[in-house]
Amino acid sequence: MGFLTRRVLAFVPMWLAVALVSFGIMVLVPGDPLVSILGPDASPGARAQMAAQLHLDRPFAERFGRWALAAVRGDLGESIFLDRPVTEAIAERAPVTLSLGLGALAVAVLLGVPSGVAVALSRRKGLDTLLTLVSMLGLSTPEFLLGLLLMYALSVGLGWFPSGGYVALTEDPAQWLRHLVLPSCVLGFINAALVARMTRSTLLEVLGEDYIRVARAKGLKEWVVIVKHALRVAMPPIVTVIGFTGMLVVAGAFVTEMVFSLPGLGNLLVSAVMRRDYPLVQGGMLVVATGVLLLNLLVDLLYAWSDPRIRYS
Repeated sequence: MGFLTRRVLAFVPMWLAVALVSFGIMVLVPGDPLVSILGPDASPGARAQMAAQLHLDRPFAERFGRWALAAVRGDLGESIFLDRPVTEAIAERAPVTLSLGLGALAVAVLLGVPSGVAVALSRRKGLDTLLTLVSMLGLSTPEFLLGLLLMYALSVGLGWFPSGGYVALTEDPAQWLRHLVLPSCVLGFINAALVARMTRSTLLEVLGEDYIRVARAKGLKEWVVIVKHALRVAMPPIVTVIGFTGMLVVAGAFVTEMVFSLPGLGNLLVSAVMRRDYPLVQGGMLVVATGVLLLNLLVDLLYAWSDPRIRYS
């Protein structure tokens, strides 16, 4: 219980730091926000009204305090160009990004972990070299390039998957899955390389331990030795790299959404930045960053669950 309490208490100052960065980054953007929003020919009265609406006439500390307290209550302000609450706009787009992120993470784990285990067990130099080449290819290939190549081959050429767009899960589950398969595979394949390399290296180290040889000498089945003895001990570093992969998926999801025309948070925030919609940009960044912090917290808890020594250290 003490471990969980410490992690939750550490979450609070990190969230405040993230909130400060999310709020302050738009303040540091060059240019006059009122000119960006109202245009250069706006009247002094319109400028004063907009400045009061955005609290730009108040000191920075006061503005941040107001915004952070409202954010804790779930109020992120009103979008200037959408003319609706920021929370509503984000809630409408978040399921798309969440679906893409979970799908990509599932692809990364389902490809990376078995591949790393297979290479570690085979000990064949050719297979290990192949994994290294595929890993380097995955880590060095931009999302937009792989997305365009697969879109041309599987959507335009073969017609297996839609080339873009999105259908909600509640409307048609089959079409929802078809629209997410291609972008999830693109984003998942790129990040599977990191999971595979970590799984291979960690498992190879564990398989050389004495207790693994003892377990085999006792006559235990090979799958029991691998799953219950070797893989479980190797899980903490693998869980850590899966958590790190989740953060990479969040960053890559924005680019993937643009390539496949998915109406997710990435598209929403890019449009908001182009329009200088300050409340929407600040609220969207805070939501995304809070999601990453929660993912970090979940990884810490899974790490402690997989290795009890962490809880008592």
